[in-house]
Order: sequence, then structure tokens, then C-alpha cells
Amino acid sequence: MIKKIFEPRLSIIEGGSAFASVTAFVIVTSLAASAADGFLQDGIGAREKALAGAGVADSRDATAVSLNPAGLVDVGNELAVATSAFNVHRGFSSTGVGGITAPGEHASGNDWFAIPNFAINRRVDWGFADAIGFSIYGNGGINTSYADVANSNCPPGLSGIYCGGAFGLNMSQTFISVAAAKQLQPGLSVGLAPIVARQQFSIRGIGLFAGASSDPTHFTDLGQRETWGAGMRGGLEWRIAPGLKFGLAGNSRVYMSRFNDYSGVLAERGAMDIPATLQAGFAFDVRPDITVLVDYKHVWFGSIASLANPS
Repeated sequence: MIKKIFEPRLSIIEGGSAFASVTAFVIVTSLAASAADGFLQDGIGAREKALAGAGVADSRDATAVSLNPAGLVDVGNELAVATSAFNVHRGFSSTGVGGITAPGEHASGNDWFAIPNFAINRRVDWGFADAIGFSIYGNGGINTSYADVANSNCPPGLSGIYCGGAFGLNMSQTFISVAAAKQLQPGLSVGLAPIVARQQFSIRGIGLFAGASSDPTHFTDLGQRETWGAGMRGGLEWRIAPGLKFGLAGNSRVYMSRFNDYSGVLAERGAMDIPATLQAGFAFDVRPDITVLVDYKHVWFGSIASLANPS
């Protein structure tokens, strides 16, 4: 799969500070780009994962709800349940010179994550739809967890990577989607899948920087918080010629409610929408048992202030 991926950068404090650079580094290094599209999954379910997220033109199972809902017309009545086991190692080293970061090598805990997904498809004859689908899946997330450590750079009585005790950030996204697909003519189908999204966020161990925030009382160590929002995914699948298909799919920006309890640490008073995506690709049947897939994906991380504001 050919990808153009823009890694997210998080601007923490509106108006800017050194802390924005620190946390941007932590988030960007939270997930490896080879295993994910920024903080988004590069594929949902066993088949998509095996193809590194490719297959927008070659839907073959119920998880098409999450990639290209138009492809559901080519899927029979099916239930698909899967769990991805994701392993990622995160860490950094610091000399501790000229700052407050604890010197030495630092490794984040929580290396293993389970990411489940569920999808179901049913063929129908409803006039406006030839297939309907339903899916719940983890769309993406980021996580770091650093233990409280001694830090000679901290003011007296304080410890931790950034002098705030145990340090870490957690964000996760779950999508719930219902899809309808229609074959407009033989070989050409379209699909729509409204999205309801749930997002969780927490950050701890950065209290030393609260004074630089526009809202220091809604900044850190406030526990896990959640927001809800909505968006839309749509797509088309077109059989151009025997053995050659083209697919195009993407989701709109998913508008989320604000993390009011973290309005001092996230841009725009706690706003963190989910970026729009667009994926296009071809599927070519070289022979009956071999299909070549070429996909291109773009993620608009830069449109989300909490992910892309400069430090």
C-alpha cells in the first residue's frame, strides 16, 4: 500500500510554551507510523490488517463498513468478529541539560493493546439499499505511561519525568456505524455509513506547566474523560473492466463535543475533532487466485488544531 501520512503534532497550551514541544514529541512517538496511520489504525479486522489497510477497491467481508461501505453489495450475509493484538515500544533518552526533564533512558509501560472489532452484513431488497451493515470498531488511539522517577532537575520535593509524578497520556476512539449500500448498475455500487464516535482522553504528570495555560485548573491529573460526536463515511466501488476495479472512500471530519475538563491543555478550549480521511485504490486480478492492490490514503491531521498547531 502506498501511503502519504502526516504525523500529528499536539499544541498543548494556547499561546504556546516549551511544554507544547515536549508533549508533541511524546504523542508523535506514541505509535510507530509503520503500524498505524498516525494514531489511526491502518486497517480494521484480520484481512485489512494483513493488507496494511489496502483494499478500498476489493471488499470481501463485512468489515467493508469501516473501509468502503459500497463494497457490502459484494458480501453475503456475514458476521465478522476479530481482535488485533498491538505491540508498541515507546521511550526516549534525555541529558537533562538546560531543562527539567529527568536525565537518562526512559521507557513507557503498557506495551500490549487489544483492539476488537465487530461487523455484520445482510443482503436486502429495500429499493434504496441492496445491503445493510453494522460495525463497532476501535478507530485509533495513543498511549504513554512513564513511572515516577527521581529527577535532579525538579524543584525540591518534586519528582517524575516532568516533575509531576507519574507521567502519561491516553486517548482512544471507538466508532459505531450503520451502513447502506446500493448497486446502481452491474459493477458500480455506492454506500453511506453514518458514524457515532466515542473518544476518551486523559493526561497526568504535567502540573508544573499549569501556570502557562489559559486555564490551569483544567489541565492535568483529572482522570479519564469522554466525548461523543458524529460524522459520515461514504464510498464507491466500480468494476472498470473484467479483473480491474477502482474504489474511493473516506470519512468526513467527525465533530466531537469538547473535553471541558482539559480545556487548558487542548487547543480551542478542549476541542479534539477526528480528522477527515480519503482513500483511493485499484484492485487487479492477475490470475484467479492472485489480486494486486494499490491504495493511496490521505489523513487531514493538519485541520485539527489540537493535533497540528505549531509549538
